[in-house]
Amino acid sequence: MPLISLEAGLVVRRGSCTLEFVRLLDGNKVQFEDPRTRHVQTLTLSRFYSALQTGQLAAVLGEEVHGADLTRGKAAPVVLTCPLLPCHS
Repeated sequence: MPLISLEAGLVVRRGSCTLEFVRLLDGNKVQFEDPRTRHVQTLTLSRFYSALQTGQLAAVLGEEVHGADLTRGKAAPVVLTCPLLPCHS
């Protein structure tokens, strides 16, 4: 499992749903928001990490592109993990 940080920019997938990290609550809960529907999901940290371990959630990983010449038509490389699981549990 890749190392992830609970900070702005973290995106995870639950089946076909994309969830963006919103905030850490009370030090033991995390909130994610579906950018399409704005539905907010709150999980305990233990449930969040458990869902990552079991594959119910998958981190969407991207590579940083330093010095890429996008003016010459070179697209930024992106790696996505998108398992086909139900959107809501």
